Amino acid sequence: MEVRTITEGQKSSLCKLKELCAMHPNDPVFRTQLANLFLDTGHEIRAVLEVRKAYRLLLQENPADAEALVEQYGEDVKSTPTQPFIGENYSPLRKSFGRMKIKMRTVRLRQNATLFRKGDVADNIYLILDGEIAVSDDNHGNLSLLNHLHPGSLLGEGALFEASVRNATVVAIENTTLLRMSPKELKQAFLKHPSLNMQFSKESLLRRRVSDLTMTSIFSCLPTDLRFMLAKRAWNTSHPAGHTIKYAHKYMSSVQLILQGEVHLYEDDSYCGSIQKGGILGLHKIVDGKASRLRYAAKSECNVICMDFMVIDDLMGVSSQFKTRIRDAAVGFSAQVSRTMSLQEK
Repeated sequence: MEVRTITEGQKSSLCKLKELCAMHPNDPVFRTQLANLFLDTGHEIRAVLEVRKAYRLLLQENPADAEALVEQYGEDVKSTPTQPFIGENYSPLRKSFGRMKIKMRTVRLRQNATLFRKGDVADNIYLILDGEIAVSDDNHGNLSLLNHLHPGSLLGEGALFEASVRNATVVAIENTTLLRMSPKELKQAFLKHPSLNMQFSKESLLRRRVSDLTMTSIFSCLPTDLRFMLAKRAWNTSHPAGHTIKYAHKYMSSVQLILQGEVHLYEDDSYCGSIQKGGILGLHKIVDGKASRLRYAAKSECNVICMDFMVIDDLMGVSSQFKTRIRDAAVGFSAQVSRTMSLQEK
């Protein structure tokens, strides 16, 4: 992890620019200056959130300058809570089907109609021709929004995997028309559009990462667009059984969410607990800035999502609920370890 030290001059400039933005909320110049300074000090998420405000201010009066911000900061500038991810337009795949096939495979949904539910057998993939779709995680009837999809988007990629079931519930936000295709038909269509195939693979991984984050209570409180921004900046890795993930009195290199496997905790050679699926490693550094005295070792093979500490710090700065959950989880973890060690000493 790259550690950046903020100078006193940069701190002063940040304070001044924040005050100027508060005094002139509709001035895109101050917003952009604040975003650039956030970026220079390693706060990428905060930079994007500020430049997003400047982008919307410029969009009507100076579209060229607005697009220049997109060139500099990326597509996240355009995202909103109702359109958190600007994906590839897969409409060209439609050309792979004749007029008769399109007519036979067209699916029409009325507003609020359900296309499929979490747990259903995944059999087909869908291309949205018009309308809008909400994709949500369904936890016993409690829906947590994962994404809004618009015309040109593909959904239902789980059908590409054998014996797969749907990992989300999909509902039409408005009257929507979709093109249904089998996994075989999609693969054949991608043969004519290899660049779209590569992009689809990247998007599928991103969506799965967002889904994994959403199913963890700490991250589920984040607005959907922030979850996508986090997922884009995260990466997946694995630790083999027996591997030491963190040595005693050393820092974690990143925050890590366990997707699969189990991690054992040791003080010296004494076992003092474990962290399993859904647990998070590295919270100790976030809360008190100190290196934990514990050693973390993978009991079994562990698949994890890794996140940079600076990104987590940015999210804590813009979401008080997320900050509270992070701190509560860290305090709970420390209390559990202390209690375990205390009982072992008796």
